[in-house]
Amino acid sequence: MQKIEGDIIRFLNYGEDASIAEDIIIALNSRQDYAGGRENQWLKDFLKYRKQAKKIQGYPLNHLIVKKSR
Repeated sequence: MQKIEGDIIRFLNYGEDASIAEDIIIALNSRQDYAGGRENQWLKDFLKYRKQAKKIQGYPLNHLIVKKSR
């Protein structure tokens, strides 16, 4: 999951100073809040919504969920 999240952060930071994305990734990997302030609006929104996200509890994530169509 950390690799995917890092890829998302780098994508949202595209065209900006690469050190911003790396600082965010380091902070998140060490379970700290990113204090920065240089991030663009995309990254600000991502970090805001990431804080609000809750872990999925009790469902095996390695199973494929299929909806039966009629």
